[in-house]
Amino acid sequence: QTAKITYSTFTDKYKAEVHDGMTEAQVMMMFADGGTEAKPVINRGGSWVVYYRIEADNHTPKYGIWKVLIEDPDDFVIITFTRPYKVQYGDVVFGRNILPELVEQGCFELSGKVVPDIKALLNVAEAYAYEDVQNEVNAGTGVDKYAIRMNFNETGLLLYGDKNFKYSNSNEPGSDTNLDKFEVTRRNVTVNWENTTLTANGGVQLPDITITGFVGGQSVTLTDFTVGVPQRFELDNGDIINVTVLHTDGDSTMTNGSYTLKVVIDNGNYLLNADSKLITVNPAEPDKPSGVKLPTWAIIAIAAGGALLLFILIIVIVASRKRKTVIIAAGDNDGFSDDYYDN
Repeated sequence: QTAKITYSTFTDKYKAEVHDGMTEAQVMMMFADGGTEAKPVINRGGSWVVYYRIEADNHTPKYGIWKVLIEDPDDFVIITFTRPYKVQYGDVVFGRNILPELVEQGCFELSGKVVPDIKALLNVAEAYAYEDVQNEVNAGTGVDKYAIRMNFNETGLLLYGDKNFKYSNSNEPGSDTNLDKFEVTRRNVTVNWENTTLTANGGVQLPDITITGFVGGQSVTLTDFTVGVPQRFELDNGDIINVTVLHTDGDSTMTNGSYTLKVVIDNGNYLLNADSKLITVNPAEPDKPSGVKLPTWAIIAIAAGGALLLFILIIVIVASRKRKTVIIAAGDNDGFSDDYYDN
């Protein structure tokens, strides 16, 4: 079913004492001329009242009022954020006025007639970031996006105490540009690999690992770690870090062949430097034995001894060839002496 809305041709300035308790009968009187279907146009700042009548078939007409607040731009310092202000986790300072940095980084544009320019704004205003409606960000504020709000300092209150800050040129809901403009980013940490020159020995050999760059300049060192098993560290600021070394490629035994290791951490406030978290280790082969090397004098002595031995052997052979075979007769009547030697 379709309803028809008719508006009164009378538009009044809102007055609480008149309009807050207004009855339907009183509103009906504003339609003496029948009203109009054209939506009323209000182009002046202030609080206004629009009278309406709603009609539908088989229903009694309903009369009422709508309150309309039109903000006067002259009552506001209009701040339109155009880019976020970013700070690394752990570098957030509680209670710090960040307006000078917002100006330096060009994070917003100033408009409206209250404060004439950025230089004047720096003298009368301050800017802070908030985790929620009441609590400011601090050193422990985690990685996320937060709202920035401005207020007048003592000088600003004296000059513009009746004015307010507005974060959009629009009156549409959700148009505020200060939301999510304070961005806490992940803190970069670096993996340092040491003792990576290894010689294969048949056993598992792993490099030494130190991770640097945590909050406050703190570092952690992995000792006696096992690949695939996380090591737990508690930092000075209370952060809990679980560090795991993973085998990603190559020799699965990590004893003789080349293999690749990767470091991972499970705390979302930190980010490992991509160039440092991977390493390929290639253990060198052990040196092969080269034999015993004799001094020169020993070699000469051995050679001389060998030559002498050869000379003696030759003499023995020659002498043995000159020796005659001894002939022994069966009796003594053979006409020969029993023993004969060649003289």
